[in-house]
Amino acid sequence: MRLAAVLVLAILAGCAGAPPPPATSAPPHLPKVELRGCDNLSGDFPVPVDAAKALLPEGFEPVLAMDAPPMAVLFVVALQCEHGLVDGVDAGPTSVGYEELDVVPPAALRTNGSTDYTVPVFFVAQPAAVGDALAALHLGNAGKGVVTRDAAGFTVTMGGASFTLQGAGGPDGAKLSGGPFGVFGVQKKKLVTTIDASVTDATLATAALAVRGQGAPLLDQARPVARGGAASGFSLVFAPR
Repeated sequence: MRLAAVLVLAILAGCAGAPPPPATSAPPHLPKVELRGCDNLSGDFPVPVDAAKALLPEGFEPVLAMDAPPMAVLFVVALQCEHGLVDGVDAGPTSVGYEELDVVPPAALRTNGSTDYTVPVFFVAQPAAVGDALAALHLGNAGKGVVTRDAAGFTVTMGGASFTLQGAGGPDGAKLSGGPFGVFGVQKKKLVTTIDASVTDATLATAALAVRGQGAPLLDQARPVARGGAASGFSLVFAPR
C-alpha cells in the first residue's frame, strides 16, 4: 500500500473517533419587565463628571447639570407599584430603587425615537422575581434586595450597599407627559444590553429631596440635596431588544 493511502486511512480513523463539535448554546433570555400602578420619589443629584465617565462605555457622555463647574446628572429614584410583571407573569406588589446616569449615547444607538437615555449603575427590586429579571438585563449592579417605605421616604438595600431617599411632594399636581426612553445595560464599562423603555403619563408634585448612600455607586460624591418630584399613577416598561 502506498504511503499516501496509509496516511489517508489514518486520518479517517482519527476523525471517526473524534468527539462531535460542541453544540452552540442559545443566547440567554432577556426578560421584559413591566411596573404598573406606581408612585415614586425622584431627583437629580449632581456628581463629578470624571466619576460618571469612569462607569460609562466608550462613546457615551454624561449629560451635564447646570452647575459651575459642570457636573454630571445622576438620577436617584425609588418607587412603589401595585404590580410587577416579568414576561407577562404578575409577581404582585413591587418596590424598586435605583440610580442611573443621564447620558448621550453614540448616534448609532439612538434608535427608539427618544431623546432621553440612561445607564443604570444600581438597580434593586423586591420581590425576587423582579430583582432577578433586572439582574438578567445587566442594569449595573442589579438584583433582588429590600426596598422599604415610611413617612420620610424610601430605604433601598442590596448586600452591603444601600441608600435612603427622603422627601415629600408639595400641594401642586401637574400632569407629566410620558413617552419612550432608552436604557443601556453596562457591565465593567462594556455595553451588554439595549432596552426600549417607556413611561405613561403621571401626576407630578415638586419635592425637596435628600439622599444618603452607603456603598452605593457615586452617592459618596453626590450633592446630597436636590429639587425633585413625587410622581403618581404611572407605569413603566423595560423591553430588551
